[in-house]
Amino acid sequence: MNKLSTQVVAFLVLAAVTLVGVLVVTNSDIDTTVKTADASVLALNANDSSIDFSISYPSEWQVAPSSDGSGYVFMLKDPLKGVADEAQPQIQIALQNLPYADTLASAQSDLGADSLVAYDTIDNRRNGVRYTNTNALDNGQQVVAEITILNPVDQSVSPAVEENRTVIVRLSADSNHIGDYRQTLDLMLTTLKLGEPFRVPELAQSINNPTSGITVNYPADWTGSIDPAPNDTIIRIVPPGDTNDVLRIAYVPLLDQTTGTPITLSDLENQILGSVDPSSFVQQMALYSAGGYSGDAGAISVPDNGSGSGDSVVYVVFLQLSDGDAAVALAQASPTNIVELQQVTDAILQTIQFVALATPEATEAPTEEATPAAEETATPEATELPTEAPTTEATEAATEAPTEAPTVEATPAN
Repeated sequence: MNKLSTQVVAFLVLAAVTLVGVLVVTNSDIDTTVKTADASVLALNANDSSIDFSISYPSEWQVAPSSDGSGYVFMLKDPLKGVADEAQPQIQIALQNLPYADTLASAQSDLGADSLVAYDTIDNRRNGVRYTNTNALDNGQQVVAEITILNPVDQSVSPAVEENRTVIVRLSADSNHIGDYRQTLDLMLTTLKLGEPFRVPELAQSINNPTSGITVNYPADWTGSIDPAPNDTIIRIVPPGDTNDVLRIAYVPLLDQTTGTPITLSDLENQILGSVDPSSFVQQMALYSAGGYSGDAGAISVPDNGSGSGDSVVYVVFLQLSDGDAAVALAQASPTNIVELQQVTDAILQTIQFVALATPEATEAPTEEATPAAEETATPEATELPTEAPTTEATEAATEAPTEAPTVEATPAN
């Protein structure tokens, strides 16, 4: 099974298994005395700024963002208790970053072409297919899971924007009342409005840090500069507008701050992130590569330190540039902006170039007239370079920003 097929199956096939697992441990008598939807009862609107679509729904239902952030989960409220009950019908709507044609092909392969029935929304704005699966529980109750794969093309958004996105909808309910809830869902789908997906701006500008030897490209309307401290080793890139979002790319030598002995990239990560509470990681460190270099990347939640800037998330990337050189990228933004800044950071790091700066000793070529004494003098100077470079002052300055940013006290710079 290919990767795309696995993603589709995870949502489609296992949906019925999940539903059965919920209903087996609950009362089999489901209260379905709720109004069937009509246009007048779609009184509420789900519109989370972090999700790329909005949709209206009846007041008898309650909504929450899905755990993966791709959509919403709607659950019918118990009319007697006024709270959601796990045994009540459920609607899940997710926007997947997968082309409709590929998603449909995988569904036909995994579910069987005969199981998929052509589907059109009530207003004929969208079309797709609907798959129905019925399971009988031990107590004889019939549970239905209907999965709709919907082409999201909309007159309000250009087809080019929608071509790589697919709406997947799942309705779960008791078979005796599935028709009522299907009517509710079909009406809800007529209110579905897709937002413009985020696109990484063109990386039309370039900035070179002559102190570190690092060059990157960045978006045309963003601002790039060199932080004067510490030691001009950090490239600072900020988006336009009134925002605290910032990306810093720091050069860090792979040397122990105290002894000047070589360290590994893993050692550097431990030095910078070792004191971070493991529960603060919203994205665990994992293998990462960009611009031909490899390393690790992850994301850390940073609470407001009292400055009023609010909570933020730091996306941190470690890249090994050579045996003795590394780059540490820190993208810091609010929880609602970090996804977009992370995408821009990944694109920027794909353009990273590193040219190790030559030292004065390395550029002094011995002449033919050099005497043995002179040659002997030159040799110790060359061997002293690794010892001179990692002085405590220089190394602390080079690592100051990447060390402080992920900590609880970190605040975004303007």
